[in-house]
Amino acid sequence: MGRKSIVVDIIEKKLSSYGFKYEGYVDLRWTFRRQENERWQEVVIQKSAWGKEYTLEICTEVKPAALRIPDFVNDDKYTYDWLEYADQDEQRKVLEELGDIIIKYGLDVLNQNSKGEIEKHYEATIDMHQKLYNEHESMAHKFMERYGLKELVEENVFPILEKELENIFEKEYEEVQDKLVELAAVYGTILVNTIGWNWKYNTGLKKTYIDNVPLMCCFTIMDDFVQWWEKKDFGLPEKEFKILENTINNWILELKKAKGDIWKRCVDPSYCPLPKYVLEQEEIEKYEWYFKHCQ
Repeated sequence: MGRKSIVVDIIEKKLSSYGFKYEGYVDLRWTFRRQENERWQEVVIQKSAWGKEYTLEICTEVKPAALRIPDFVNDDKYTYDWLEYADQDEQRKVLEELGDIIIKYGLDVLNQNSKGEIEKHYEATIDMHQKLYNEHESMAHKFMERYGLKELVEENVFPILEKELENIFEKEYEEVQDKLVELAAVYGTILVNTIGWNWKYNTGLKKTYIDNVPLMCCFTIMDDFVQWWEKKDFGLPEKEFKILENTINNWILELKKAKGDIWKRCVDPSYCPLPKYVLEQEEIEKYEWYFKHCQ
């Protein structure tokens, strides 16, 4: 049985009695929806592109900004909200657990978030994406000058980012767009400088993102910051960074387990969802940030 059928089989059985129906699958995301009082409610099961793990999101027509598990479950167990599995038996248990989380915690939140007037959902504009791509270097440099920073590293910058993000929560979206672009430029620069990512601009989607070839993943940083501002949670940038760090650590541990002493030079598709890729010496040095975490 393939991954898609396992997800649909388990989650649909869990949620069908509550009125949810399977809507479809796109980009490692399985969507389930129901109508409550003429308003839609949505549950999405997300498969990681980097390893054997799932998480979930919920949202409603009234409050369309997606909520992850830590947003509506007050349990330290889910601070890192990707649930890992090693084999098919564990995979089924993880999906069963996600279904139980939805029923125990998510349904009440979905119902509560379906009341009232439909909230406006904000999205980063094309101009914001273009400005981020064209000016990220100069904006990061001005940020460093303003705060007297010699370099952009997470332990020094995250407290500043959190404060600046919190300071604009109550302002209108049109007033904070330039500030959100600046904060995205700083955050993206930390990822690029620290972890070895690259700035890219997708001319078709008209979006700026940063990507990483060995991990086969990318972040639309501009969209992330608009969502973090919309959620009014100033701690999200650091939380997301920690999630990324944990994912990288797990990826490295799998490589070490599979390859032993030569783990740095190999990425094996049987242990993580990557094409065959052999790191040359200069690339090993470029991605030393990954390797030092699991020495």
